[in-house]
Amino acid sequence: MVYTERGILKRSVSIMMTNFLKWKHDYRVWFVFLMEGFLVGQSMSGLIRYALFMKKTVTPFLLPFLFFDASIANGLLKVMVYFGVIVLFCNAPFCDTTLYSVIARSKKKAWWLGNCFYIMVASAVYLLYFCLICAVISIPVITFKPFWGSVVQSILVEDVDVLNSYMGSLTFSKDVLQTIYPDSAQWMTFGIAWLSFTGIGFLIYAVNQLSGKYRLGSIVASFFVLLDPVVRWIVLQAYWMYYVSPVSWSSIEHWKILGMERPLNQNIIIPANVIICIVLFVIAGIGTRRKDITV
Repeated sequence: MVYTERGILKRSVSIMMTNFLKWKHDYRVWFVFLMEGFLVGQSMSGLIRYALFMKKTVTPFLLPFLFFDASIANGLLKVMVYFGVIVLFCNAPFCDTTLYSVIARSKKKAWWLGNCFYIMVASAVYLLYFCLICAVISIPVITFKPFWGSVVQSILVEDVDVLNSYMGSLTFSKDVLQTIYPDSAQWMTFGIAWLSFTGIGFLIYAVNQLSGKYRLGSIVASFFVLLDPVVRWIVLQAYWMYYVSPVSWSSIEHWKILGMERPLNQNIIIPANVIICIVLFVIAGIGTRRKDITV
């Protein structure tokens, strides 16, 4: 039987959709979305309470707040969001009782591509979920004016103790709030976070596939996630350390777009993120090709 490229793409999309259909009965996925939604809602609610108290407005484009950096002593909201990604993709390459019949019908190449497409689209869905939560939470004080809302002026001059009493461990970058429009910051964060989440998924897939051990990928991914707050804590002036922590790249307050004194050049880390995803994508494909499956 001849398998055309068009046929491979069609079967790959079918496998991707099959993985999404599994969400309906996968309690692990439900747990991730419910817990992460609660965590983000709880963390962002302090900002909304503060805006209500001060009778101020807030933009719905609050995704960057989830990725503002924190040291190990803080709430580490970003780290928890990344752990949600690890739990979501921990079972890559998503084998189940239908594995043999799926590979028999679609062949390994389509199965590999379908799983990778699933990781890419699921990463976008995960981020859109957070965008929706932030937008819904901000409804009582929402504004669509091209700024962060009048609450920002209060945040920039407010006493730290007062802010902490409302916002708790929620961190923010004054430089981002003063320099970048919220919609621009939202889409920059969405883009770099999507690349990062996709890379995490591909990393888990590649390590699990090559090793045959379905915990090793999550362990390796957890190392890189936990490296982020460690680097933030010990970096001091050794800015080169940010470049060995890809998870740190999703915090746009470190980008040189805010000033040349910042540690990360966005013109380097964005292509680097793309290259990392491509390399891991290929390695996962090599692992799939070498996988001994008798059908």
